[in-house]
Amino acid sequence: MNISRRTIVRGALASVIASNFWPTLTVAHAKPISVRIPTARMPEAEILRSPIKLEWSFDANLVSMCLQPLVRLGGENQLQMVLAESIEDVLGTGMLWRITVRQGVTWTDTVPTQTLSPEHVRANIQYWQSQPQTTLGAQLKNIEKIEVRGNDVLVIFNQPDPQFLYKLTHYGALIMHPDDTWNFSSQARFTGPFRMATYEAHRLAEFVPNPAYWDERHRNLYPPVSYFYDPDALNQENPERYDIYAALDPATADTM
Repeated sequence: MNISRRTIVRGALASVIASNFWPTLTVAHAKPISVRIPTARMPEAEILRSPIKLEWSFDANLVSMCLQPLVRLGGENQLQMVLAESIEDVLGTGMLWRITVRQGVTWTDTVPTQTLSPEHVRANIQYWQSQPQTTLGAQLKNIEKIEVRGNDVLVIFNQPDPQFLYKLTHYGALIMHPDDTWNFSSQARFTGPFRMATYEAHRLAEFVPNPAYWDERHRNLYPPVSYFYDPDALNQENPERYDIYAALDPATADTM
């Protein structure tokens, strides 16, 4: 299984990591995985809120088991498109950016089945911009207008922003369904390969594979993952050597 940017508890998923995520993928086994999180790292904020309001990137990384970004930084800080087909600085000036939304992405638990739309993406960016007290919201303060044209979202700035693409890799820039009113929960709609099965604040978070995951080539390749807060999980030799990144997504194309 692919690990983005960082190793998830140093080898916890080594047995399910595969090479060559695109176009084929094989997995050694699909046994459940348990990851123990040091109690000393226990976040103050619960994860059941909007990802951009989470105070620690670890919380957002748990949420990203279910929610996905438009783009993310993968191995060696390479940009990798996830829910966007492409993101382009149209004029080369940073004043007009075009986001082309990936087609065929479906939301879980929608009847009839809903697909990710440019309107959903526009609503998310507008919400982020409406939260200037957050890091991501403050970075988007110079957006003047957001328009939908066909399968594209046009983001127009009142002054050049050549870093807009990289700002979309912020850990909280996860696309939510607007009908979930910007609150993550086990009942929320997701686009990712996992869904939340159990959540107990500051004790346990369990994720199981999403049988309706939109990328059918990878739909059945993920084992269940459980996260426990454990007072003995810290590396005693180097207490700062604790690194976790839970965004497991075939679109990142990282390998180990």
